[in-house]
Amino acid sequence: MKSFGWKDIDSTRVDRIIRCLAEISELEDKETNIVASSLACLEKMMRSAADLYEKQFGSSPLKLTGEKNEEISIVEFAIHLATEALLFSLCEERPARAVYRLLEPFLLSRNADPLFALAFGAPRYSIYDKKVHKGPCTYWDLRQSVMQAMISAAEDPGQSDLAICEDGYVAYQGVLDHVNEGIPTNKQVAGSIRVCPGWLKLRGRNSNYRKLVEESEPSLLSSRVDDSRTYPVELLSPMGTFQGIPEVDSTDRLGISVKHVVRASNEVAGSLQILTYLSEPHNDPVNPGTISRISANWQLSICAAIFSQICEDTTVRTPQLQILADRWNKKGDLGENLQWCHVGRETRGAKCWITTTHKSEALRFFEAGNLAFRGNPVFIHPPTVPLVYCIKEVMEKSQNGWVLIA
Repeated sequence: MKSFGWKDIDSTRVDRIIRCLAEISELEDKETNIVASSLACLEKMMRSAADLYEKQFGSSPLKLTGEKNEEISIVEFAIHLATEALLFSLCEERPARAVYRLLEPFLLSRNADPLFALAFGAPRYSIYDKKVHKGPCTYWDLRQSVMQAMISAAEDPGQSDLAICEDGYVAYQGVLDHVNEGIPTNKQVAGSIRVCPGWLKLRGRNSNYRKLVEESEPSLLSSRVDDSRTYPVELLSPMGTFQGIPEVDSTDRLGISVKHVVRASNEVAGSLQILTYLSEPHNDPVNPGTISRISANWQLSICAAIFSQICEDTTVRTPQLQILADRWNKKGDLGENLQWCHVGRETRGAKCWITTTHKSEALRFFEAGNLAFRGNPVFIHPPTVPLVYCIKEVMEKSQNGWVLIA
């Protein structure tokens, strides 16, 4: 930053600048922040914060020499570099020689949008009252900027684009690297973007493709099974003794697997489409080989992995679990209210659910997406923490029902 017009940056000066920016952002007219461009708002706020800094601490944080438009130039470089650093931080792997892009007027204006939206909210037009409101900056807003920036893509990637290609480089969702070995429900992996040299190709064809898009084919997919039977999680023996959870109970016993179908798009030239589903075989003597194709959604699963809560409590001991299980039983939290959710089944009736996805990262990833955003909070059980410890943690955090991805 010293190279772009700022005085020596130490922790004290950084704290003071942040306080001044926070104070200015509180004073700014919210209506102005909605109507004006993101760049204009950021420029005004940073210049006002620099003035406030000088007023409070006796000197400007900027190295001003008196040249014309010097202050605005310093502010513009700060906005540009801050956004470039933000975008690069979401890119887990990139070419060895990747560098920040040079400051250009169009790029500056484009960079200001995600930076302003992340800090203060993104302007969004409402079709209901015909007004512009500030909404949250979503992961997909930021991801779009990252993928476009990393390879200078000619067109903005859409929310359903899992990979895009431009000039011999591919920017793609990091989870695609783990398709064959099982996609982890790890926040960093789920949210990261990767860049590598190469092209998007389809095996058996010589063509290059511009992007890989998630598709949904309702005519090919089955809905989740509405099973009226109950599958209580038995924490207590018939004698009332705490017995824990056998590992086999939390694993899938229906033989369900994750399938991916990739094909060239018939509608959009230069695009590949990927259809992902959960395949469940049926023992049907009349129609052998019959399977159900249960919907699986990359976008929902990525969001679930990023925003679900991860269980981390490892401090509980067995005598405590006996006491807690007795307490839950007396409150009516066990039995009908704590059920196994078999893969592909609906979560209805019971208050709390544990999925039978243990030891299958792919099933964990896509069932998290299938069961998230339905009203109940979703918790993810990390393999390193005993499942029963996770039950204790989620029982304490959520009193009105939950889903635990085992």
